[in-house]
Amino acid sequence: MSAIPWSVYIGFDSREAEAFAVCRSSIADRLTAPIPIYGIVLDYMIDAGLYNRPTEIRDGKMWDVISEAPCSTEFAISRFLTPHLAKRNRKDNEAAGWALFMDCDMLARENLVRLFELADSRYAVMCVKHKHTPPSGKKMDGQAQINYARKNWTSLTLYNCD
Repeated sequence: MSAIPWSVYIGFDSREAEAFAVCRSSIADRLTAPIPIYGIVLDYMIDAGLYNRPTEIRDGKMWDVISEAPCSTEFAISRFLTPHLAKRNRKDNEAAGWALFMDCDMLARENLVRLFELADSRYAVMCVKHKHTPPSGKKMDGQAQINYARKNWTSLTLYNCD
């Protein structure tokens, strides 16, 4: 019997380790299928040679050198490794299927199997396209609140990894 071709990836930020643990637990407590749950930990991605995008610290905050933009979390960019990680975590003869990425500050209140059941193979990526304009100023840990098109679309993303 082959494994269910679904997986969940949660962005990990060392400043939000407790939020990550709560998010992971809230998912695991509600799942009705054996779906693996992984963390995307930037230090591990760098050590494994999977992430080499140049970043630096500016004014005490992580900064993406390529886009010339601040990164509010350690997984701001590494979240996009989700499809690659899903493929790596499968056995050779198994389809990678669908992988769900979630920010660590989320709480699952329902069984996430329901999201996977909505997956439509016509699409490479599925997300909620909403308009979100947060108030200007600061957000968590004094990070600058930056408004941009498609704000938070990648906070919960379902990837078709096949």
